[in-house]
Amino acid sequence: MAHLPGKFASDMEKPAPTPDNPAAGAPPAEIPVFLPHVGDDTLHAVKEAFKLGWLGMGSYTKEFEDEVGRFLGLSGRYVVATNTGTSALQLALLIAGVSPGDEVIVPSYTFIATSFAVMGTRG
Repeated sequence: MAHLPGKFASDMEKPAPTPDNPAAGAPPAEIPVFLPHVGDDTLHAVKEAFKLGWLGMGSYTKEFEDEVGRFLGLSGRYVVATNTGTSALQLALLIAGVSPGDEVIVPSYTFIATSFAVMGTRG
């Protein structure tokens, strides 16, 4: 990929630190969003899923849907696992009856998937 001088933040001249702004020119602080924890039981389940050859919609997915249904008191009704939050939002909008031409108000500060889900309903 070609380098375009002056187009990236890393190429810009950084201000020198001053008594009023001692952090000027310093790299941004790294703030961890989360610290992942994956237990041995989860790693074992992932390994078993790979052995079965199902990365989605296999027996583990069905078991998960059934367990969620029981937990929510929805046994005998539909509980559907989705591959993304965007898919889940789109399904929720469709179930709520959102259709083409409907106005859907979304937060101004959100992940793009929120708007994509609305666009998927053509709302």
